[in-house]
Amino acid sequence: MKNIIDSIVQVLVRQASFWSHAHGWAPRETAELLEICRLDRQVSLAHNLRRWVDQSEEEMQEGALILAWANLGALVEGNMKLFLCVYRGDYMNSRILPFDRNRNVIEPDGLFFMKMIDFYEKEIWDDAGSKKWVDYAHNVRKRRNAIHSYQDKEIGTFGDWDAACRDYLELIQQLDSQMPYP
Repeated sequence: MKNIIDSIVQVLVRQASFWSHAHGWAPRETAELLEICRLDRQVSLAHNLRRWVDQSEEEMQEGALILAWANLGALVEGNMKLFLCVYRGDYMNSRILPFDRNRNVIEPDGLFFMKMIDFYEKEIWDDAGSKKWVDYAHNVRKRRNAIHSYQDKEIGTFGDWDAACRDYLELIQQLDSQMPYP
């Protein structure tokens, strides 16, 4: 897991250093949006994945696992938002833009995780091979939401979380490979 987390951190550090300074080559609205996104916090959250490796004390295990899913869920959601922010122009021209209750378009950085997964499913992950990512994002979101501890929600095991971290690395590498790096 240490190598997986180190690789995740490495990707996010590179993304943060590059996308936080997109003025001059990215469209103005996109650059302004990326400038205010807290990609540095994504990096910090990635470093904190190490906290959840090798959990052993039984008293802490469920609480630690819930916090581990919340940590990973924030990262998954953040990378999906980054991708939409980078492609803000395409997002704004989408045939299925998400709206709030006042019928205002929701900017990519303001999307709730569930709406974002729905958008990805219809606009980005719309082929048969991408069903894996839709299922993955839904699973992480559901387990992340166990942070609301007064409802009984399935949280899986640390083995499930380890596998989800491995998949997260694959996801961010895939999304990153589709973003332009001029």
